[in-house]
Amino acid sequence: MSTLLALLLSLFVAFFLIFGTAVEPTARPTVATVEAMEALAIEDEPIERLALPTGDYSNAYVASSESLFEQNSSSAWIRIADAPPVGEIIFDGADPDVILVGDEGDCFRGGGGAAFQSSIDGGQSWTEATGDSQFIRPLAVWSESDLIVGAGCEGLLVSRDLGESWTIVADDLLGLSVTGFATIENREQTVLAGLTGEGGTSRLYELDLSESGETTVEEPLLEYYGIGALAGYEDRIFVGSITGVSSSFDGGETWVVDRAGLEDVTLERDPLVDGLPADLDPSNYGLYALALDEGNPLLVSSATSLFEHWSTDIRPADMPMWEDLGSVGSTIRAFVALPQESSVLAQADGMVFPIVPESVDS
Repeated sequence: MSTLLALLLSLFVAFFLIFGTAVEPTARPTVATVEAMEALAIEDEPIERLALPTGDYSNAYVASSESLFEQNSSSAWIRIADAPPVGEIIFDGADPDVILVGDEGDCFRGGGGAAFQSSIDGGQSWTEATGDSQFIRPLAVWSESDLIVGAGCEGLLVSRDLGESWTIVADDLLGLSVTGFATIENREQTVLAGLTGEGGTSRLYELDLSESGETTVEEPLLEYYGIGALAGYEDRIFVGSITGVSSSFDGGETWVVDRAGLEDVTLERDPLVDGLPADLDPSNYGLYALALDEGNPLLVSSATSLFEHWSTDIRPADMPMWEDLGSVGSTIRAFVALPQESSVLAQADGMVFPIVPESVDS
């Protein structure tokens, strides 16, 4: 009996090792789909704008056409003021009562634009800028240092008196359009700027704005075509462009490009080298917004679709690095992680919707 029992146990163990573990490597991670997502509405008010934070933050702001809502220590959204003036919204994570709005508009053809305005009381009241440079899109603010970075028709601008006056961040960059921007996490007052000139050539610059006076401009870290989705974390830099997601883990010294899963929305051949195919509409290609999770890529958006990144540690071997979540219907321009929840808010054209990335919990 002991010999028979030992034989049965051996067969059971062999069966388990062969069949019981064969399922896991081919199991596909569960991903959220765009079709299951609903646009964010609070108190029956559709949310249209998402406020972008500068630095570490512990609250979030969103705005409908009528109201400004805040989420702070709890997961509940609370109405705190009337809707901010027209324009893109940013706030200081270290002092969330400082909120800025504005837009440079269509500088080269005229029209559009929204006056730069600031609030120092959490959106209860607003002060409008005056002067020739009043149409400015705010990009980042460190109010303790009176430092604001913005985009205007002149290019990348800086104010060191909380918006009273503005200068070009560096004379060498005058006239270049700001088509990409990000602050670098864990590096105070250091930013990434994607600046584009005629012909669609964009150059990535890293700028340390911690010292007053004219900023020293080093050689660009990267050249790419058109709009770029930028993100930075310490010495890690990521650029989403028409050729895929370029990553550098040494401050821009070396780069690798990833297109796995993004083949339908990016180009294998670099337009800066080979030009654009004559029958190709470039507006259907490229990447527009990029989100990180603890210094690693998490989400990226194309003109109409959303993609989630899966690390090599958790994805099956037959699954691409980027998983297509489906069509959004409009272009996502920005992501903000909610500090009190394991979700991300996405700013699309005239709407905001929440995403719960499955890969974060895997």
